[in-house]
Amino acid sequence: MEIYAVTGRPISFSLSPQIYNLVFSRMRYPAVYTRLAAETAAEALQMAREIGLRGLNVTAPFKEDMARLMDRLDSAAGQLQAVNTVLLRKGKALGFNTDPAGVQGGFSYHKIKLQGENALVIGAGGAGRAAALALLEAGARVTLVNRTTSRARAAAEELGCTYCPLAKLPEVLSRSRIIVSAVSGNLDLLRPKWLDSGHILLDADYRDSTLAGHAREKRCKFIPGTDWLLFQALAALKIFTGHEAAPHRIRLSLSRPYPGSAVGKTASDLSFSLIGMMGAGKSTIGKKLGAALALPFLDTDRAVEQTVGQTIPSLFRDQGERAFRRLESQIIGRMRREPRKMVYALGGGAVGLESNRKIMKTRSRVIWLWANPRTLLSRVHKGGRPLLEGKDQLGKLRRILARRLISYAAASDLIVNADTPPAKIIRKILHEMC
Repeated sequence: MEIYAVTGRPISFSLSPQIYNLVFSRMRYPAVYTRLAAETAAEALQMAREIGLRGLNVTAPFKEDMARLMDRLDSAAGQLQAVNTVLLRKGKALGFNTDPAGVQGGFSYHKIKLQGENALVIGAGGAGRAAALALLEAGARVTLVNRTTSRARAAAEELGCTYCPLAKLPEVLSRSRIIVSAVSGNLDLLRPKWLDSGHILLDADYRDSTLAGHAREKRCKFIPGTDWLLFQALAALKIFTGHEAAPHRIRLSLSRPYPGSAVGKTASDLSFSLIGMMGAGKSTIGKKLGAALALPFLDTDRAVEQTVGQTIPSLFRDQGERAFRRLESQIIGRMRREPRKMVYALGGGAVGLESNRKIMKTRSRVIWLWANPRTLLSRVHKGGRPLLEGKDQLGKLRRILARRLISYAAASDLIVNADTPPAKIIRKILHEMC
């Protein structure tokens, strides 16, 4: 079983897990996909290697920095000096850029020919350069516009297209049929009065598109950013697995809401569940997160101890691990009936049962606190961990982690680096999830 993830800052909004997990399921491909939170591209790559990920998708603002960390770049990544797909094989990090394929796929899906068309790309960052490259390769005549003219000029010179100052945007737009917006949705550089029904618009931002409203108002053809996302993901899928997938049914899934809505809740209504190995800091972080959000906190290990009136080590000795897991599952089962939004710290092995994972996923946003085995062992209180009793504790911990790794990935909505101080972990969770 393989693990893949998407990384960027922030990353909790990404729809990539929705795409890939659906594709993996339909292909019956043995893999799971989640999100990896990091402060830098270097941190994301290090975590991916430590965890044993087979690949990463990369979004803003890590694409350019990730390119500098690769052992090898494909043609598009080399030309753009930006990476959105990383393949990790035999100790090497191979960098690709599938954004141009995403742009071309979006237009092709809507049966729009680009050959000989005048095209305007707004934004000269990584997404804008990728869009310009895709349009040029398809035979369009491309003009780049950016708030900073010098950046548009540099990108145009690199790619072999033209550019113009932002002040001339209305003039260039009037003679361009194809328009690609590669700026954030809250940066509205277009005015509806400049548009007409002959324009075809593609918006890179699938979260907050003001351009979609302009297109409806002026009855323009509009291609949503989710199509760009989908087709670049399908190109990355082939890199990851060697397999192709049809876009039709997957495209429909992108309109579905956050998985928690299956029980009538939105993301903002959901609780938080912290998972991870012993020593990851789930209890410490859970208490602090609960305090920061003014939410009740429940530690499932402590709840089990209160239920049976004895410590977990003594419960293991008297009744064995199976009895403990049964009680643990009963505590987790209460999450389904809990009306309040809460913060939960779950035992390290709680993810082992699919029924537990299903409850976590539908009732909470699941955060996997990752720390490398040596860090974990340094934090574990000696004598208080029944599964580590005896010699070679590090070896035992590594083997336990290896058995649980796929379950952690399958349960998680977000991986957070727990090899850092608690205050930094809390800030990261709040930044991503709140």
